[in-house]
Amino acid sequence: MFVCSGCKRKKQFEGSEAFLAHFVVVHKDLVADSNMFCGYLSCFGRKFSKLNSFRAHVRKHDKNVINQSVEFSGSGFNYTSNVDLDFQQLHYAQEMLSRNVPVIEANFVNDVGDRNVEGGNLDSAAFDSALAQSVIGFISSLYDSDSFTESQIQKVIDGHMEMLKSGFLHLLKENVLKLLASSSASEKDKRNIDRMFVSCENMYEGLETHFKRQSEIEKSGAYIKPKSFSLGTALEDRVENGCVVKVPVNLIGQFIEFNDEILTYVRHLENSIVEHGPCENIIQGKLWKTMVKPRFGDKFVLPLSFSYDDYETNKELGTHTGVHNMGAGCICISCLPPKFRSQFENIFLVLLIHAGDRVKGNAETFRKVIDELKYLEEEGISVVTSDGNVTVYFALALVYGDNKGANGVLGFVESFSRAKHYCRICFENIETIKKQVVADPAKRRTCETYEHDLVVDNASLTGRKVMDPNEMRNKPPLISHDDLTKHKRIRLNANEFRCFLRYFGLMFGHLVKDEDKDVWNLYLIARQIQVIVTAPKVFSFDIPVLRQLIMEHHTEYMRLFEKDLKPKFHFIVHEPEILELLGPLDPISTYRSEAKYKEGSDVAQKSYNRINLPFTIAKRHQLKLAFRFLSGRGLVPKFEYTALHCVPVQSVKNYDKFSHVIPADRQGVWNCVNKLKVNGAQYYLGAVVLLSLRPDNLPVFGSICVISLPDDSLAFLVVQELEIIRFDRHVHAYEVKMGNQWHFIEIDTLLHFWPTHVRFINVHYVSYRCSVSTFAKSRVI
Repeated sequence: MFVCSGCKRKKQFEGSEAFLAHFVVVHKDLVADSNMFCGYLSCFGRKFSKLNSFRAHVRKHDKNVINQSVEFSGSGFNYTSNVDLDFQQLHYAQEMLSRNVPVIEANFVNDVGDRNVEGGNLDSAAFDSALAQSVIGFISSLYDSDSFTESQIQKVIDGHMEMLKSGFLHLLKENVLKLLASSSASEKDKRNIDRMFVSCENMYEGLETHFKRQSEIEKSGAYIKPKSFSLGTALEDRVENGCVVKVPVNLIGQFIEFNDEILTYVRHLENSIVEHGPCENIIQGKLWKTMVKPRFGDKFVLPLSFSYDDYETNKELGTHTGVHNMGAGCICISCLPPKFRSQFENIFLVLLIHAGDRVKGNAETFRKVIDELKYLEEEGISVVTSDGNVTVYFALALVYGDNKGANGVLGFVESFSRAKHYCRICFENIETIKKQVVADPAKRRTCETYEHDLVVDNASLTGRKVMDPNEMRNKPPLISHDDLTKHKRIRLNANEFRCFLRYFGLMFGHLVKDEDKDVWNLYLIARQIQVIVTAPKVFSFDIPVLRQLIMEHHTEYMRLFEKDLKPKFHFIVHEPEILELLGPLDPISTYRSEAKYKEGSDVAQKSYNRINLPFTIAKRHQLKLAFRFLSGRGLVPKFEYTALHCVPVQSVKNYDKFSHVIPADRQGVWNCVNKLKVNGAQYYLGAVVLLSLRPDNLPVFGSICVISLPDDSLAFLVVQELEIIRFDRHVHAYEVKMGNQWHFIEIDTLLHFWPTHVRFINVHYVSYRCSVSTFAKSRVI
């Protein structure tokens, strides 16, 4: 029994919903003044200042919610609410999401009418849930954009709240209620409609400021707060009383641990792992099968990859370039499907420090990360899957980065021009490396040689470097004037050089003269090497082919240019054995992690605060991640597009040519876009996709003519097939022309999800990212 203390006659109500509807509608002044009292007899008069807390507390007393299972969508946890449960804890975990109702799925709003309207009665609780989820999604999109600062996000939300309270909703409510009064609508439906308008006016309640949003996120458990840790101390120059003095300062890093909210992400891996067939990821490689997985027996274990690199946070041409360089460590799950592997949100930040602070040694820098990895390997975490509770263990399978970064993290010398044994894979002498075209298995580094190197403790003899407590002895040699002037080169990052090599033949192939054939042949060999190492699948016969190509490339390079091999050429020598151990090399390339660090640079450049910059960047990263957890978004396709046009399919250009391939259920009005970005892959009109392979293993390409979006998780393409005339080895591309065949195809069913381009140089060429024969089903290991 509930009694309203706000009424003079003390009205009585049987259930919590009736009492709440009465209190929110009739006593709006008490709600506005944050002066709400519980009407239940056992705690009559208990005061509440927040509407969410008031609703949660009142519903606690309703006999209809006793022993009712409440499931958090996307979290994998079930809670049962009853009178013995500390309901406030449950309320904290769910209040911000759903105002004390279960979290809804993304498509809930579309079918609320089917699931929550029975007998003509409207369910305002379902509306509150859908509204709360929409608010979370809207705020999440603001924090997901690195171009918005916290102050700009606050201005957007403040403006939206002012608009909601400007009076237009109140006028709309009055008109709707007048219409309902003259209709046959029940009183309950009228009350529900009124409550829906109240919810709209107060949709940001409890989320008005950045502090409140962060507090609510922390209460929900979705926010993984960065933890500061000490790297030691260093002397810093400061001006005191007109004099420059050395002052000891603490070197602080930021560490982000894995917690149970990561399970929201891990749960979606259940049906995404492929262990058989051609080698497509690291768990099908020799290293995982022979050295990592056997240590876990029958346990369910996932591979982790760790990368570390330094990046610039200030503008590269600014006066403060290099002053606030960050050192970032990231973790990703190595066996993700290719279409999700490219998403930045699937790369998790775990470590962030000032790059210059790492001179104190790897032991202190990576201590927290190593402890966390040991815990995940030994204890694991519990996950709710379709088969019940499963303990998932994680094993560090790979530490990767660019050559200098990987050497530094693993404790090897970072100078490739002066060190005698700089390779982290083998201990060949630098003089041998200058001429070596094939790796020597007998010189491979092993656990035994590693222990021996630690005992010798001489970097010049072993290549194994241990950080010295003396900071000055950790600094590299000075850069001479010759180092700055002798190199004439184009500076490119990993992804830029990848594209440059792919399209170099199309850009300059027509300029090659007969006397340059030998040099041009060197490029073609390099292009064939790229085709193999960037392939999404690896076959056993690719290994000897790659080894032979590398040997030819290095031999020709020394013959043509009469130079010794550069250090980077030596690392290429080891690629065949790495390909055999780890599977495809594309997933462990640094080009995605390099792009990931741009998020931190954008946050830093938008912030004027340089005090504890690692914390500023890490905090923003974790807020983005928290809103992802709150929205229950795991491994789902991410569609991004701009202008959406709704047009009848009959009015689409060339409809008369492709109408015969459109299914009957896809006729009608289409939602068309000119550009669509799916999981990082950008589709646009005129782009080329790989449709299938012919029996002779030649590709079937198609040019995109129409992009249709039936909804936000499904996309169809209308493509015009391209006829292949020949494969032009001179530019390493297919010569094509427009064909007469048309296809209607879903993006998810494409043979490869990355599109490419058509280049016109007298004729049309298509240069694909990798060898199309990789996708031939007849090729097996």
